Amino acid sequence: MDEDGLRVSKISLNNGVHFNNIDVVEYGKTFPVLIDLYSVNISETNDVYSGKIICSGRITDKKGKFTLMTVNGGLKWEIINDTKSTGIDSNHGSLTLLVSKHRKYFNNNSTNTFDISYSFNNGKVWEDIPISGIDNLRFKKIFYLSNKPNKDQQFMIIATEKSKNFIYSIKINININNENECLENDIEIVNISTSDGGFICMNGLKRKILRRKLDKTCIIKMGRNYISSKFLSSPSESCECETNDYYCDVGFVYDELESIKNNIISCKSINPLIYQPKECNTIYSAPSGVKKIPGNMCIDKLDNSEKMIERECVKVNPEKFNDTNLQLWGSNKPTSSFYIFEREIHKFLYFRNSDIILLVTVKGDTYISTNGGTKWERIFDDYTIFGMILHDVDDKRAYFIFSNSEIWMTDDCLNEYLSNGKKTGKHFFKINTPDNQSYNKLGISIIDFHPTEPDYLVFTGERCEDRNECYTQAYFTHNNGNDWEFLDKNVGKCLFALDVEFKIDVPIDAVYCLVYSDSSLTSSMTLVLYESNKGNIKKTVIQENVVNYFVVSKYLVTAVEEHDSVKLRISLDGRTFNDAKFPPDVDITNNSFTVLESTTGRLFLNVNKEDSRYKFSSSGTLYISNSDGTYYNMVLKRTNVSFGGIVDFEKVQGVEGIVLVNEVSTKNGKPRTVISFDDGATWNSIPRPYDLDNKKVPCTKDDCRLNLHSHSSIENSVSVGYLYSNPSATGILLGVGNVGPYLSDISNADTYMSIDAGLTWKLVKKGVYSWEFIDQGSIIVLIQDDVPTNILYYSTNFGKDWNEYQFLNSEKIYLRTLTSDLNSKSMYAFILGYKQGKVGEVIATSVNFENVLKNQCSKDDFEEWKISGNERKICLLGHQTTYQRKKADSECHVGNYERKVVRENCPCSEIDYECDFSYWRDPYGKCILDGVDPKEPKDCKPGEVFNGSSGYRKIAASTCTGSFKYDDPVKRICGEENGGGNDIVKKEYIIDTIEDWFYFEESETIMYLNKYYELFISRNEGLEWERVEKDKKFSSIIKSPQHKNLAIFLTIDTRVGYYTIDKGKNFYSFELPTIANPLKIPVFSINSDNPGWWLFVGAEDCKFESFFIEDDCHSVLYLTKNYGKSWNKLETYVRHCEWAKTDKFSKPSNSGIFCQIYSEKKGSMAEPMGGNVLTLQYSTDFFKHSKEILKHSLAFAIFDKYMMIAQVTPEMRDQAKLFISTDGELFEEAEFPLNFKVPDTGFTILESSTGKIFMDIFTRQVLGSEHGYLFMSSANGTRFSPSLENTNRNSYGYVDFEKMIGIPGIAIANVVANPDSYGHSKLVQTKISFNDGATWNFIKPPTEDCYGKKFECDPEKEEGCYLHFHSYTERRDPRNYFSTETAVGMMVGIGNVGHSLLKYKDSDTFLTRDAGKTWVEIHKNAHLYEFGDYGGILLLVNDEVPTNFLEFSVDQGKTFKKYQFVEQKDRKVRVKDILTVPDATSLKFILIGTIHDNSNESGSEIMVYLDFSPIKTKKCVIDPSNPEKSDFELWLPSITEDGCLLGEKIEFYRRKEGNDCYMGEKFKDLEFKTTSCSCTTFDYECDFNFVRVNGTCELIQGAVRPISPCINGKSYESTGYRLIPSSKCIDGVRLDIEGAKSHRCSTSGSSWGVGKKIFIIVIPIIAIAAFFFYNKSQSWREGEIRLPTEETLNPRFDFSMIVALFVSLANKIVEGTATLYDSVRNILIRRRDYTPLNNSNNENNVFIVYMYDFYLSRK
Repeated sequence: MDEDGLRVSKISLNNGVHFNNIDVVEYGKTFPVLIDLYSVNISETNDVYSGKIICSGRITDKKGKFTLMTVNGGLKWEIINDTKSTGIDSNHGSLTLLVSKHRKYFNNNSTNTFDISYSFNNGKVWEDIPISGIDNLRFKKIFYLSNKPNKDQQFMIIATEKSKNFIYSIKINININNENECLENDIEIVNISTSDGGFICMNGLKRKILRRKLDKTCIIKMGRNYISSKFLSSPSESCECETNDYYCDVGFVYDELESIKNNIISCKSINPLIYQPKECNTIYSAPSGVKKIPGNMCIDKLDNSEKMIERECVKVNPEKFNDTNLQLWGSNKPTSSFYIFEREIHKFLYFRNSDIILLVTVKGDTYISTNGGTKWERIFDDYTIFGMILHDVDDKRAYFIFSNSEIWMTDDCLNEYLSNGKKTGKHFFKINTPDNQSYNKLGISIIDFHPTEPDYLVFTGERCEDRNECYTQAYFTHNNGNDWEFLDKNVGKCLFALDVEFKIDVPIDAVYCLVYSDSSLTSSMTLVLYESNKGNIKKTVIQENVVNYFVVSKYLVTAVEEHDSVKLRISLDGRTFNDAKFPPDVDITNNSFTVLESTTGRLFLNVNKEDSRYKFSSSGTLYISNSDGTYYNMVLKRTNVSFGGIVDFEKVQGVEGIVLVNEVSTKNGKPRTVISFDDGATWNSIPRPYDLDNKKVPCTKDDCRLNLHSHSSIENSVSVGYLYSNPSATGILLGVGNVGPYLSDISNADTYMSIDAGLTWKLVKKGVYSWEFIDQGSIIVLIQDDVPTNILYYSTNFGKDWNEYQFLNSEKIYLRTLTSDLNSKSMYAFILGYKQGKVGEVIATSVNFENVLKNQCSKDDFEEWKISGNERKICLLGHQTTYQRKKADSECHVGNYERKVVRENCPCSEIDYECDFSYWRDPYGKCILDGVDPKEPKDCKPGEVFNGSSGYRKIAASTCTGSFKYDDPVKRICGEENGGGNDIVKKEYIIDTIEDWFYFEESETIMYLNKYYELFISRNEGLEWERVEKDKKFSSIIKSPQHKNLAIFLTIDTRVGYYTIDKGKNFYSFELPTIANPLKIPVFSINSDNPGWWLFVGAEDCKFESFFIEDDCHSVLYLTKNYGKSWNKLETYVRHCEWAKTDKFSKPSNSGIFCQIYSEKKGSMAEPMGGNVLTLQYSTDFFKHSKEILKHSLAFAIFDKYMMIAQVTPEMRDQAKLFISTDGELFEEAEFPLNFKVPDTGFTILESSTGKIFMDIFTRQVLGSEHGYLFMSSANGTRFSPSLENTNRNSYGYVDFEKMIGIPGIAIANVVANPDSYGHSKLVQTKISFNDGATWNFIKPPTEDCYGKKFECDPEKEEGCYLHFHSYTERRDPRNYFSTETAVGMMVGIGNVGHSLLKYKDSDTFLTRDAGKTWVEIHKNAHLYEFGDYGGILLLVNDEVPTNFLEFSVDQGKTFKKYQFVEQKDRKVRVKDILTVPDATSLKFILIGTIHDNSNESGSEIMVYLDFSPIKTKKCVIDPSNPEKSDFELWLPSITEDGCLLGEKIEFYRRKEGNDCYMGEKFKDLEFKTTSCSCTTFDYECDFNFVRVNGTCELIQGAVRPISPCINGKSYESTGYRLIPSSKCIDGVRLDIEGAKSHRCSTSGSSWGVGKKIFIIVIPIIAIAAFFFYNKSQSWREGEIRLPTEETLNPRFDFSMIVALFVSLANKIVEGTATLYDSVRNILIRRRDYTPLNNSNNENNVFIVYMYDFYLSRK
């Protein structure tokens, strides 16, 4: 908003520091502009800005939208078109194409909807492009297609028809051959200037652009690389510093008052005592704290950043210094010197194994010190340095790249140059690049070095033969640049083929290069090997489509792009490659990788998981390879990864096998540190360290451990080199961290040290310190880096004692770097710090420790040291290593003393073996076969025995000895795969995506409809398929479970339909009387008694090309009584119509019909119907006569024994009324406790077969934070009491509430633990009820996981640890119910043990066998699951990643076997569904998924038929009279101590535990025994107006106790309890009457609170809301929202589950109703018992009513 309150746009050209107005000047007047941000097109080439922008926007005081352009960076704008346009440019802004909304003129008869034009002169003149055939097309998008700037310029325009049924592409070709080409002097690089003559500055430099001169009309045909090179080589000018170029230094905060007062940035110290002298009277001088931003190149002008300022003294009580760990012992002290640099330091480096340091400032000035930083002198006075490169092998060589494109080198550490008056000479000279070619400026490595030949170089330069194209070129030399041989052009990274450990059979000078297919450097790359032979270069293509490659240790690793994903390939010989192979259940495609080297010659690989919302990595999984680098086994989950993809992984230097990693806790998502001493085989936390008094650091947390900051939290730190250790300081580690359950902020960290390679740690300093090793660890130096300081601490005895040394006399610095030479052999410590109070000044300090340890160490000063844990040998790769380390108390310096390393072989053990090929480690560490044994003979016949692999092979590098051999052959049987299972029948079909499918009940017939509307049928459970009516396309399936043999099928674009009355054996055609309505109104309803009686809602007067605008499109109700042979028209302008009678709602007439009808028969129903009243009517004579039931009925539903009508009245616009009936005539209004109203904004009806209704009411509707309140009704369904608060739900009305199938009264629900939290994700927890919702409790978790390990959240030690499950609102597939009716007592859930529910991908799979009382984890990771054979088989398939195997259990989840379900071993499938018969009694299953492999079929849908019958050889015996022989038993759920559930003991027949028989036929009568129980408190729920508080039902504040009807002259006040309607208990505890107060009454009249009964309610209508009713017991797959009438309920058993969702969206939705419907509809997935539908053409089960407001005018 501007000052006048208008919305305007602004532009920033310096990263948001300043914003400038976007204004247009016309006729001397300035007009603000509001830009359409989606229309902005910025002209740039390779990030080089041309200053040109085109966009559309609104101009203040002008009507319509205009097209605007700027050519000076965005500070001056002009109108180039008086209508809205979309612009795109090419040739660096010198050619512009514009697509504009068409404007008609008097003489213009064009029917085009948009115009196309182009300009070569920034819009001064536009040339129209005439084009025909675009009548009535709507422009959508424009794309630039060309890659060559000097060729024809091609563009593509995308447009659609008004109906959006077809998409068109228009290709534009503009010939620029005849246009003048811009010459060098036609191009200019200018600074962006403001109207007042100022400049736009960013990071202290004037913002510049490269553009064609404004008075030129030529075309820029120069290549992208040429433009980039020209722009980068142009010098930048500095700006004067502004306030935004400064910040408050460490230890200071912004002083707002002083800044406003003095109009200049001011900072104040957080702790003024840091700078106050010990003797301070009134005023003292202190730093201002104002500091220029590092790297900022502005010219300083602030006075207060250059001087000390006066501050008032603060009186303090003197403190006694007491540090028992600090001693000033010994007379030998360090010495120091310093040098002040006026500019920020850009880079510095050591010549290896020397005290020579090179340093470059941000200005490009170069300095050298030959004595560890003691003295400095400027070098290369006449050059600005671009870069410095040390030779990889020769410690004395360095290469210097200057801004004038010259490359110079030294081979004597610049000694000759310095001693020769800084002149060239034999040892400092210019490298003659090929043809004096410039080094490349494209970010590609310039020079590569040979590992053994110092004079061998690879050089990657850049050539621009003309302005049209620049490209890279690669050369190599044998003589340091005297002669060069050409390799290739358009190259990327080039490296010598040989490396220190990568020794392959190639010529010594062989080179690898990545070669682009063209010069754009954006095309695909090929890896090429170049081999020299007598002056000839042989090129060999190694791999194509290579993204990058690396040489790591002895491996060549390539990343190759395949099918939009990246794969890793590994080579040991540089020519042949193997794909990196991962465990079968792991999918690493479309992830990023980090390759890390282990200490034992293997590869660590961190697969980074991308955050789905923010698209950056936050965690990963760490794998380690075998010795060939090809097979990768997981060693650690949830590694911590920073925003930039940096992994918290660090090897301990100088000691084999020790690795520290930060992992992400599953409990709270925070990092914590783990350490491995066996190269990642096992991991442990770092134990609690010792404090300064050598006592364990105190800790009040349950999980006390040491956690250390790693790369992700200190990646911007001042530290350089190794993180925790140094190769020469054997076994000594330092780190910054904290003690506790997880890593906290670094500001709370302290400094810790270990001298035994990480086994034990000790606190050495409070606070954050940087450290460095001097003289190979003889001296350890610490400097605090979070406050200004001039003090360092050093120790010469491994941290036992510390000495203090003041390295600066008066100045204090903010530490930037503390370092020494990389190998820590120097006696100098080099310190870089920002000078306090001097912005931009850096103090370089050198501290010399030669005086501290003067004597050279001898042999007696060293001791043998080895890693030992718990007094046992720690062996790695078959040996234990003994190191020679200086004794802690030896006062001598190591210098160049050569220390010995001795390796002693160990007896072989498990750690010396890795998994053989085709074997993978399971979580127990055992190698398990996946597929066929690699040693199985090719001619091996099934059943024959052969000597196979044990699964293990010895690691090649291991030197272990002894008789322990894991790799001895074992006897195996030919044909076995994954331990057998080849008898399972399987058959694969490549299919088109399935939209709908269903089984006919009590049959083997399944049908499905694919995305191409083709209908298929299988009559043997999916083994064989045939298409139904091959010449027909089907749109819908209508299935009535009440009539098991019947199904109806509607076709597309025709009134012909088909039906079957014999489960698909025969199909018969019929003709509809009219088209099915397109109004999202339920189409079909089938009479429950007569399968041939159908109600059909069609449509009349609907013109599809315009029925949303000006017609009378309306619905028509028809009736047939003979399967569609003839039809009778009953009514028009109807909404929801259905047959009234069901099996349970049985009082209405068989011919009764309920129907919502509009009172006025006019208008288009495709649009809001305004004030047209919608009335619910009832007819028993097919609408010859009808009775009005209720006006302004919002919606109605018939379910179980109830009928419910929803109504919104004018007096109560923000809430709805509900009316309940059990006969369709007498209705009673539903009552809720005080202050609880049913909102019109949303509520959900959850019907139950246990004699009451559950209703969940929205209490919060914020998207992503929704929750509700669950109520339960009385027995007659009218009085509702609170059951569960803060239930988890979503915006579609789905509630995490589900009942167990088959056992009454058990329900699982999710609640939101942080209901009042705003801006945070919901914390979801799971609760379970065993008494039909009367009481709820958390689910007790198992104590161990499926591997016998304790859970991270240990319920035995920690409160709040429970088991939580994903349910309807979070499941990817809502079809996966917890239970099935035939697997009695068993439920499967996906979730976790913890304080709240984790993400689905972080969840595991759990099972209960005792109806939810106890649970066990049966598998890691989330899985799809399905029961079969009455619980005799349980299938699991990982649905988190593509896989090629499933697991199945035949002993109720105790053990699982793997089975590869696809024929091709390298094929994987992303499984998304498991199908089987509805009652889960079959052994035949169908897997549906998407193929993931390298074949042409990748991405296709696949169906896999599986028959597990052959693995079951024993038929189940069911003999109730002989329980011992019977395979089934009577089982009593022991939820309560007495075994009672809802007032009775129910013994169910179910399969005995561990039984592996199969059912030959289905149960005829599934018998069970019941015994009544005495009533207990468990049988009571809270009465109306009461709520449960701490286990007791208490009266809601302000509410009145209900009073019973008058009985024998008395009425009774409620005690607060009522018997659960479904409880069958007798006698016992009577909480409902004990202690009830009585009152005298008269039997005449009605008592208070009985409810209001109505027959017909007539209230004027004001609006019709949109209600959605969803039968969750059916879960129709992408089908309709169906009513749970008896014809949709399973007649085989009594459901005890959620069956309905009733969502009110009130009168707040007017437009976009169809879109809302589709979004709801697309998340509905049908339950396997019933028919899925694909649109509204169904029977009376569909229940959708749309809302229109009468007061909205039609457009």
